[in-house]
Amino acid sequence: MKKYTQIGGARIGCFNATWPFAKIEISENQIKLFVLGKSYEFQKEESLQLKKCHGLFNKGLQIKTTNINYPNILIFWSFNLKQLINNLEKMNYRIS
Repeated sequence: MKKYTQIGGARIGCFNATWPFAKIEISENQIKLFVLGKSYEFQKEESLQLKKCHGLFNKGLQIKTTNINYPNILIFWSFNLKQLINNLEKMNYRIS
């Protein structure tokens, strides 16, 4: 199974973790976000929305899910958003 991993930062709800305290792992079936020992898993068949977003000094990927157990705001901050997006698209994820 093909996988892609990137280290970065994250915003989970109102909490912001800087680099290198977050990691995103993408496979053809799921996305996993790891932040300071906590993990969030998203299955591809879930109704996920992936969206590019920009902070004041950073760029990221916002993950929106219908999972009520996860915070409303889930963002992975990336130093190489283009490479992250390219790998998501290669695995047939749609990004808006």
